[in-house]
Amino acid sequence: MNDWIQKQKELLDLENCEEAALLADKLASLGAKACENEGLSIINLEVIGIEASLYGRCGANMQKIGKLPIPNGLKVGDEVDIVCNNPDREPLFALITKVTPTSIMVVFDEYDDVLLELPLRINMHPS
Repeated sequence: MNDWIQKQKELLDLENCEEAALLADKLASLGAKACENEGLSIINLEVIGIEASLYGRCGANMQKIGKLPIPNGLKVGDEVDIVCNNPDREPLFALITKVTPTSIMVVFDEYDDVLLELPLRINMHPS
């Protein structure tokens, strides 16, 4: 029984790695607007508020620059990377907690100065 369980875990890990590689390739090969149209990204975001969240986490309320509507695609519970235009900055891993037509709320473990950059982009993270 333990061998079967171990084999199933290995197969799930392989499947997750393949899914992550496919999503990364798709994000890299498509332009920003095409990724947004496919529901993989939200582009041209700015932080309009930062607050404390549950369990010592930070939360950020974001909106499209110019108060444009948030496109459909990413939803509550999705894991995302917050990315800026500076290639030297590492993406900030976050979780979407709320989506409204005009804003999106994310939570993350620690505050990062990447949130001060403009414009920001949210990319779907393989889960």
